Amino acid sequence: MNRLYLLLKLNRLESNQINNLGMGLLSFGQIFSWAGLFYVFAAFLVTWENNLLWSKAELTLGFSLAIFVSAISAPLVGKLIDNGFGKWVMLIGALVGSIALFSITIEGEYFSFILAWIIIGFAQSACLYEACFSHVLKLKPSESRRVMTHVSIIAGLAPSVAFVFGALLTSFYSWQIAIKIFSIGVAVLAAPTLFLGGLIFEYPKGDLDSVGKSQREKLNSFGVFNKPIFWLIGGSFFLIAINHGILTNHLIPILMDRGAGYSFAIITASLIGPAQIIGRLVLLKFGSGFPVSVVTLVSFSGLFSAAVFLLIADVNISLVLVFAATQGAFWGMISIVRPLMTAEFFGVNFIGAISGLIALPFLFGFSIAPYLGSLIWGVGGYNFVILLSIVSAFLSTVIAFYIVIFQRKNVIALDKDKEFN
Repeated sequence: MNRLYLLLKLNRLESNQINNLGMGLLSFGQIFSWAGLFYVFAAFLVTWENNLLWSKAELTLGFSLAIFVSAISAPLVGKLIDNGFGKWVMLIGALVGSIALFSITIEGEYFSFILAWIIIGFAQSACLYEACFSHVLKLKPSESRRVMTHVSIIAGLAPSVAFVFGALLTSFYSWQIAIKIFSIGVAVLAAPTLFLGGLIFEYPKGDLDSVGKSQREKLNSFGVFNKPIFWLIGGSFFLIAINHGILTNHLIPILMDRGAGYSFAIITASLIGPAQIIGRLVLLKFGSGFPVSVVTLVSFSGLFSAAVFLLIADVNISLVLVFAATQGAFWGMISIVRPLMTAEFFGVNFIGAISGLIALPFLFGFSIAPYLGSLIWGVGGYNFVILLSIVSAFLSTVIAFYIVIFQRKNVIALDKDKEFN
């Protein structure tokens, strides 16, 4: 009865009104999904290191395994989305993630901590951007760029929510109570809004006919393995994920290791979220006139510059803040351009499954980054960790430049074919 009532109400709304309502609900759900299932780890890493008996490397292994599980789950999740289960996937993912996060507060063995993060990894693949944007691309491809940009602009508040509320809650309560509050937030605020947002985007039915011919091309999801562009895109996002995964998860200890206070480290980390919003607003305003591959190249170049700023900053407050602003702004664009790159080069017929396959190297890079950073820190200190992030961003930029050339050559070739046909 409630579903029928919702459908009747939706039928009275204009298409734009429906999209805006769904966009608002998805945005709200993404804020609390990202804050509670992703950024919560970086926000509580120092607290856990000071209160638990495990080393930095042991702690970051949990988060690395979460991202690894998210990576290997992504193709399956994508298949489910392609088959029309997007809203259910996001709902179940958020609820499962909430339960797993809550279980971290139950004192137990190290194995329990690791197992909780493995389960959270599945939840990440089911309810974060990957699943959300694949659902939107599948149902409303012509609206996808606008919707994804708006959702990610609002959801860019997630890092600030995690760092600020994490610090506030642990200043008044134990870390266990703080984590319980985060888990309840995921279950109560994220899960239902993701489901309702996903449901609303099913009405009216999708607009596949409005998509260009290149996006209607029939391509079996596993046929992408035969395309060089798949490996170029996957490789570039693998490398950039190492860059961001290292810096975001180790930023607070990096700054404290250089003599900064905990409060300044938290403020700096919190700035990345608002900077992401600014980057996405810039993309919304000026990005539509450029190919997605060019925007990707600019984003990678910006992240390379940000890592250089952090290396030379030492304790210079201005340079540290420039790093946070630059890292956040250009990373803010990445979450939008990655699914758009997938749609641009491979179409939307199997967008869920292909996005999942593209996500494998990207999320694998994210999965090894925190643990890799801890290992390198143990050997050579945090300057070597930052150097690794610089190298990975530089290599991703080189590959992105090649992708731009690759795309331009293919466009020229298509134009020549049209002249002779």
